[in-house]
Amino acid sequence: MSQHPSVAEAAIVPTAHRRDATSCKVRAYVAQKKKRKKTEQAYVDYVAENLSVHKAPTGGVTFIEQVPRNAMKKVIARELPECTRLPGSVDYL
Repeated sequence: MSQHPSVAEAAIVPTAHRRDATSCKVRAYVAQKKKRKKTEQAYVDYVAENLSVHKAPTGGVTFIEQVPRNAMKKVIARELPECTRLPGSVDYL
């Protein structure tokens, strides 16, 4: 997803399935470039076209200002759910 021309940076994390607690879905946290805004479905379609279908973020797409990182520039996954959701974010596509 980070190769999409509208994505400044992205992080993918597992999230609980809304109907079955024993399985997971994939949720994407996306920081978009300022002048290139897209809808959540555009990113799901992009992933589905370029990767395996099971890798599409069907657990939702959350738009955020920037992906939280530590001093070593690694994504801090536990802080992603606490980020401020921007308009256009959706749960469970």
